[in-house]
Amino acid sequence: MTRNTWLSVEERLPADGQEVIICVWLYDDPSRGKISTPSVFTLNKFYPYYYQDNTDGQDYSIEGGALYWPTHWMPLPEPPQ
Repeated sequence: MTRNTWLSVEERLPADGQEVIICVWLYDDPSRGKISTPSVFTLNKFYPYYYQDNTDGQDYSIEGGALYWPTHWMPLPEPPQ
């Protein structure tokens, strides 16, 4: 079993289009703690995770067009077999 580790955004960024898990300050406020959430890295920014509905070909974002400013990220784990 391979263990994923958090990578600092200051040290390395994901590949363009890569789906990842990010760690962000809750409401961008360090006093409120951190949360982790799925995200996609594209055009040098982290966006909410999206999916494509194969029935109509449209892309959908879970949280609108919000941007995230994470401190750390990790690749998504492999799906179960």
